[in-house]
Amino acid sequence: MSCPTCDHTMQKVGVFDDNGPTFWCPRCGTLRVDTQAGEFVDRPKLVDRCREFGGKMNCAADWTIWVMIGVEESIFVPGERREEKWSHGA
Repeated sequence: MSCPTCDHTMQKVGVFDDNGPTFWCPRCGTLRVDTQAGEFVDRPKLVDRCREFGGKMNCAADWTIWVMIGVEESIFVPGERREEKWSHGA
């Protein structure tokens, strides 16, 4: 199962209460629980704050550092990543 935050493979960490299995993403920390009411996804606050901070960066050089150390792949699914867009001069 892929993570809804970063598309990494999630790991099953157990079953709690009357819910279905709980999954955890080792890349970004997102939790996903299959409940009787549907799917519950809990994304770490740091992911949201990094996305907000990244939105304030206005040059490719700043973002390149985030790409090099793996922050971008930890906060976006592949279709939302800016690396490809900026590498083509957009």
